Amino acid sequence: MGFFSYEATVPFEMFGPAHLVTLVVLAVALLWVYFYFRECSETRKQLGANVMAGLLVGSEISITIWGSKWFTDFNPTENLPLHLCGLSILLSALMLWRRSYLLFEILYFAGIAGSLQALITPYLIHGFPHFRFIQLFLSHGLIIAAVVFMISSEGFRPRPASILKSLLFLVIAGPIVGGLNYLMQFVPPYKIGNYFFLCYKPGSASLLDALPGWPYYLILMLLLALVFFAILYLPYFIADLRNRSQSGLTAGQG
Repeated sequence: MGFFSYEATVPFEMFGPAHLVTLVVLAVALLWVYFYFRECSETRKQLGANVMAGLLVGSEISITIWGSKWFTDFNPTENLPLHLCGLSILLSALMLWRRSYLLFEILYFAGIAGSLQALITPYLIHGFPHFRFIQLFLSHGLIIAAVVFMISSEGFRPRPASILKSLLFLVIAGPIVGGLNYLMQFVPPYKIGNYFFLCYKPGSASLLDALPGWPYYLILMLLLALVFFAILYLPYFIADLRNRSQSGLTAGQG
């Protein structure tokens, strides 16, 4: 029962050996996903998409079951998939099943940015090999893996308009989730929710600690998202500049 215990018998250590090794393993796994699915058959691509989608949905179901103590202590302010990463997990599965370019655009930026934050500074008290440790790193790693899969197998890539679509997703989803946060005070346990961290900052160390208090950090969160999105687009921006430069050089020589 220690694997599923609610007490942290082995506390999580930020940037400790288990944390760092897990990040390295995830990085190697992402490289494997990219190179393997770039050349394999369509049948294997479909199998890979289905397996990853199943693991994503399964990970979200498992944390809901564990977090609510098998639904005996279900708390709508904590056990619904309404955080950015929870939504990204479900949208990633849908993207894999539908091979959706629109979802890819959103998840390349919003999904990866949120997942990297969760992987580097996780909201976690349980260390390896606890279920929660494995579930958190597996689920957030799979969000990035799903995006890498679409790049590798489908040849998808983000465009400048993709940044705007991701920001629009956050702008639309924020008030909707905020409204749900507010409505939760009218149902047991009669507390306002904090999905998307719209009401207060998370209890663990995160980038939000460097920002001012509510509500000012909400605006800065959106600006920070734009900065992260720009950084994530930078490799494609540089590649496009290089290709245009080479094309211009070839045309000049011709």
